[in-house]
Amino acid sequence: MARTIPSLLTRRQAAQALGMREQTLAARESRGCPLLPKLKVGGRVLYRQADIEALIKRSVVSVPACAPVK
Repeated sequence: MARTIPSLLTRRQAAQALGMREQTLAARESRGCPLLPKLKVGGRVLYRQADIEALIKRSVVSVPACAPVK
């Protein structure tokens, strides 16, 4: 049975996908309140694409339906 390897993004790519600076992701991690789980591979910090997509979905704010303007 073959295992699939998740798509991994660098900190730069993750920050771009989230519309923020790389330094913001790094600062949140260093303060102990990361936005995303990370993987460290050979000194590189990587993020799973699925985790980024899940964060975006959780961050969506619903807009209440408004009554039509008369």
